[in-house]
Amino acid sequence: HALSQRLFLLCAATYIIGLFGRLSYSAVMVDLISSGSMDKTQAGLVGTALFIVYGVCQIFSGLIGDHISPKKLVFTGVLGSAVINLGMGLTGTYGVMVVLWSLNGVFQSLIWSPVARIFAEQLPPDQRKRACSNAAATYPLATVLTYLLASVMLAFLGWRSVFLISGIVMVAAAAFW
Repeated sequence: HALSQRLFLLCAATYIIGLFGRLSYSAVMVDLISSGSMDKTQAGLVGTALFIVYGVCQIFSGLIGDHISPKKLVFTGVLGSAVINLGMGLTGTYGVMVVLWSLNGVFQSLIWSPVARIFAEQLPPDQRKRACSNAAATYPLATVLTYLLASVMLAFLGWRSVFLISGIVMVAAAAFW
């Protein structure tokens, strides 16, 4: 049970950190618009690009996940998303941001399905259901944490810091993973 709890906490923490790398753009979008970096239509397209690519890639990541170690997929997803977030923090160009954030959809699609597979394959049957139920709390928790942390960073460091710090945290999570 102790090993199962540690495995769940590792997966949940990694997923929450990964979500920070997905939600970071939404958290800074208003600041990007108000700073004149892009208009409302452009800002909306950047965010939409991630979800279109993410949705399509979820199908493929599930299929790929049948043949590749879930540990490798989660690592690749978190590290790739980290690099994309770092890139977003270093650019301010609309076209580059659309491309980068679309690529983030690819990497983000590599995180959840493999985590679910780890639960299914590594946890004892009596703990799988509880792990999946508890995992449902990760998204709202990540959302609250992302917006709280982003608010502080926006107030003191600006929108680039949200991407840069999320990228750094995700690199650390990938290394720990």
